[in-house]
Amino acid sequence: MTDTHPLGKYLHLAPLRPAALPHHPAFDVSEKQSVQDTQYQRPGADNFIRDILNEAAAFKEHRIGRTFKESGKKKSPPATAEVSQLHQTITVEELKRIARETNLSPNEYQKWPNAPEDWFARRSKHGDQAQAGTASWDEFKSGLKELHSEHEGDYTPDIYDTHLVLDWAEQIRDMRIDGYHGLNMRIFEMCHKLPPPLNPRVFSTLVVSAYLEPDAFIVAQIPVDTSGLDEALYSNGKNMTTRDDPLMRKKITLGLYTSIEYCQYDRNARETDWVMATASDAKGNLPMFTQKMGVPGAVLKDVGYFIGWCVKQRGSQDT
Repeated sequence: MTDTHPLGKYLHLAPLRPAALPHHPAFDVSEKQSVQDTQYQRPGADNFIRDILNEAAAFKEHRIGRTFKESGKKKSPPATAEVSQLHQTITVEELKRIARETNLSPNEYQKWPNAPEDWFARRSKHGDQAQAGTASWDEFKSGLKELHSEHEGDYTPDIYDTHLVLDWAEQIRDMRIDGYHGLNMRIFEMCHKLPPPLNPRVFSTLVVSAYLEPDAFIVAQIPVDTSGLDEALYSNGKNMTTRDDPLMRKKITLGLYTSIEYCQYDRNARETDWVMATASDAKGNLPMFTQKMGVPGAVLKDVGYFIGWCVKQRGSQDT
């Protein structure tokens, strides 16, 4: 089957080098740059953010909405909504084509993928009510768009730390990009515990989010190499000597994670359409075929985790 829309260069299991990111004051003192890195011209923050958001929106519209194959529908308690599960594999040939057509620079990526990317997605619709089994549109905005990574750490049982590495809030505070507002760009180290004897997994991701007109928001996550940044904690091993919690001091394995999350409110139906898609590689001693078996279930559970968290948040606000 021929693809209906070309893919961009960001939403892949290819860690961005810090030199490929827009300038941040921390880079002036903390980035361990090679001579090659210092000769690479950083992108402007406005073009960089716009390109990522446009790529994520196009992926949602032209890939998830048209070429992903549905594998079934399931429930994710305590959410009452039915959740559609979808899948698509991006071939090595297509990844090579992207590299050719976008003129990738070796300064941009730590390593470009040389294996197929398996993307798993879900789609669900939730009534706009702050009651059991669902969440209001305001709760979706405050829970998934605002403080996305911190809240993910709150409602996901396996996440034991969300470490903020960098925040471009000051640099993009007054930025204007046509079609988007409420811009955010931050880097997090997301720490996941796994059953022994497996090491915890840490995913360093650049998180870019914005509101769209009308009544929608999008969150894109892209892997980034933070091992050379002083502000990092896990990817450079600082956690083993600076953390008090025994779990946070453990040796970790760095994985790769990319995703998009897109929520749109339908004023006529009074419901939120929630779409999420991800590709990941936990690395280490977890074979990819084993990972592929577990990802769809994990993606499904997140719906119930979030809705359940919203219910608990309402209770805590009443006390």
